[in-house]
Amino acid sequence: MTAEIVVMNREAVAMAADSAVTVVTAQGQKIFITANKIFALSKFRPVGIMFYANASFMDVPWETVIKIYRERLGEASFPTLAEYGQHFVEFLRQSKDLFPAPSQAKYVEYKLTGFFEYLVRLFQQAAEDNLRKRGPLTEKEVSDILSGVIREERARWDGAVEIPSAPSDYESMLATQYGELVRKTRMATFEKSPLGEEDASSLDRLALLVLSKFRGGNPSPGYSGVVVAGFGEGEVFPCVRSFMLEGVAAGVLKWMEHTESAISLDNPAEIVPFAQSSDVATFMEGVDPSYQQAIEADLAEVLGRYQGLLREVIAGTGKLSTKETADLVAGVGRTCDDLLKNYSKRLETYRWETFVRPVLGAISMLPKPDLASLAESLVNLTSMKRKFSMDAETVGGPIDVAVISKGDGLIWTKRKHYFSPDLNPHFVTQYYRRRGQP
Repeated sequence: MTAEIVVMNREAVAMAADSAVTVVTAQGQKIFITANKIFALSKFRPVGIMFYANASFMDVPWETVIKIYRERLGEASFPTLAEYGQHFVEFLRQSKDLFPAPSQAKYVEYKLTGFFEYLVRLFQQAAEDNLRKRGPLTEKEVSDILSGVIREERARWDGAVEIPSAPSDYESMLATQYGELVRKTRMATFEKSPLGEEDASSLDRLALLVLSKFRGGNPSPGYSGVVVAGFGEGEVFPCVRSFMLEGVAAGVLKWMEHTESAISLDNPAEIVPFAQSSDVATFMEGVDPSYQQAIEADLAEVLGRYQGLLREVIAGTGKLSTKETADLVAGVGRTCDDLLKNYSKRLETYRWETFVRPVLGAISMLPKPDLASLAESLVNLTSMKRKFSMDAETVGGPIDVAVISKGDGLIWTKRKHYFSPDLNPHFVTQYYRRRGQP
């Protein structure tokens, strides 16, 4: 994981990111604190880009992907930041040289293996629950439990979100190109499971849905987040857009838009956190999100107990019929639901008026140096929280900070190097060399 922040007002946008990256292997995981996550998307335009969640895409480091794109972009520009983001996504979709067929097949196998193993864990948990409740299970009962798990998962994926701009026959394309790989992966994972022919067919269809849809509008584990921020040529105020990407299969990029925010005359300031954002939310709203959720969950439980108590009291009087009692308790239940919603809304309004709005009001007036300082401090806040707790230090290392303004472009206020610029003057000389010039 990581912590990344975008802080914007009408003058500029500041981007800050830590340097921690977690590498997971079969032997375990290792955290490195030297990763670069912020880059100029263009050498000549006021646009920056940063990534989170995964340091590579389809086994190609994001730094390599971004710098190849930047070279191909050259001096081209677009009227809006949204078009920069769309152009970068289109570059990924068309980069067959970066993501060749063997790489795509490897991604498919990885995704399906992870998904099938997830289903096996669900099945094993369901079987263990039934075993504790009912004792020894027959072979048919075990098979029925597995069928139920597959049906439930199939129902979830049938209503999932389609990939933007995917071909209408994408599932057929996947079946044609990876059908044998799907069956091979499924058989290897469910080798010891009581899998019938109908269930096997459902799993094969599920595999195609996993590759072509987003369940619940969310990416699967192993995704990459990409954030683009700055100014389009026709934009006076800064914007930020982010995307979530999973991989490329059958030549189609699996991606979705995640966040879109823009400064305007009516919206003078924004703080947009990415990846680990709970500490930023605490800073902005005055309460930890998990604590707020616990309060609302406890209140919901208290109201639920009240309804049960009410039912017992009414039943004890013997003055109402069963139907009258049920109708009265249902009406009280609806009232309790409304009370909980109104309570949550009042808390949200209080947080906005007391904490969020004053902070955004101050941010709207910050000059560029203070904007950068705030962005860095918010990342450091998350890093310090991880350091002085029992959580894994998945946020840490040097913090890189860049400020992008309409006139100055991308300016680094803090940046680590793996080399000394003084010992490499040729790098500085060549960095801004324009095409066609010696």
